Amino acid sequence: MGGGGGVDKHWPPKCSSLVLRVAFAVLVAAAVVTAQTLTDPCATNAALPKDVTVGFSTNLCKLVWTQKSFTVRYASNASTLSIVLSAARENRWYAIGFSKSGAMVGSSAMIAWVDATTGAATIKQFFLGAKSSSGVKIDSQMKLASTPQAFVTSDTMYMAFQIDKLASTGVFFDSQLYAFGMVGDIPTRDVLLQHEQDSTATFDYATGTAVVTSGGDPASLRRNHGVLNIFGWGILLPVGAIIARYCRQWDPAWYYLHVGLQISGFVLIIASLVMGVQLADQLVDSNIGTHRALGIFVFVLATMQVSAVLVRPKKDAKIRRYWNFYHHWAGRLALVVAAVNIFVGIDVASGGRKWKASYGLVLVIELVLLLVLEALSWMNRMAQKEPTLQLGGGNMQPSYPTSAPPAYDNYRNDM
Repeated sequence: MGGGGGVDKHWPPKCSSLVLRVAFAVLVAAAVVTAQTLTDPCATNAALPKDVTVGFSTNLCKLVWTQKSFTVRYASNASTLSIVLSAARENRWYAIGFSKSGAMVGSSAMIAWVDATTGAATIKQFFLGAKSSSGVKIDSQMKLASTPQAFVTSDTMYMAFQIDKLASTGVFFDSQLYAFGMVGDIPTRDVLLQHEQDSTATFDYATGTAVVTSGGDPASLRRNHGVLNIFGWGILLPVGAIIARYCRQWDPAWYYLHVGLQISGFVLIIASLVMGVQLADQLVDSNIGTHRALGIFVFVLATMQVSAVLVRPKKDAKIRRYWNFYHHWAGRLALVVAAVNIFVGIDVASGGRKWKASYGLVLVIELVLLLVLEALSWMNRMAQKEPTLQLGGGNMQPSYPTSAPPAYDNYRNDM
């Protein structure tokens, strides 16, 4: 209350600078952590199950194939090569092989799978003598220095083994093969069925570099496709929409911020779409239909939103209210469907709980920010509707506002 007995018109604030700054700082920090977490599975090296690390010195780590998050942790010396291979846990077999030419035929491989009934993990050594199942035999060419081990957690499968390099004559360890089988196909009676996808790479144990020579995602398309979508649809566009709704008193800065964020997000979406098209051409999986359909739908909405700005009516045009209605609700629909599709995409790519938790954190921060700002906006509208007491001629007369608060009115008419 002021000295004149009137209501302070500056409280509650229309758009709290402190709330926005804190929320945006937390959102940016969450985005950075998300990017680091999603693009570097080796950052979780310390989280390896204790049973896996026993007897293995595997401090070096490399994401060798983004399909199913194939990650190799390794240690190599003159006599022994220790490897822990991890991949997304699914009802299928996973393999890492070693070949002189990089071809599957003639390679020695370690193959692991999880029994769908018992949940137990199994690892065996095979020699791939031919492309047919009959040519796959239990291997005796590659000598192991210890008993191989396989372990599973709720979302990851691990296979750990040590190779006696001196005794394994004829095995070339620098040329590695990676593959996984069809869902539901696990080896029975040592019969290995055809793989679904495979990749080969030349691995340098001294520098920790893996150069993909065939198959797989040479450009890490899956990972980059997901990260760009999270930053575009999950961060830039929602923040731009929040600024347009709650920060109109920062005129004209709010408009340029809104447009800048939306254009930046749209550019990321286009880049992600290009990667998605390339991925669709490479994938054998048939379960991308829903993700692709939702992606096309939200991209069409985003394109319409950008195009609508070019034909925006003047503020005093009668049709402006209809344009506002379309622009607001088409944008909201696009953001909601895009959020759903990001989770669908994570499932399609078998990203696991790490991807979902990272994006979920960003989403929760945005929702909390939205609720706080909506509450402040509501409090401001209520305060504007309350009568103020005016002193005049010895009488205190209530005075009522004749129009809605500027921020609220602008939201309805100025966009």
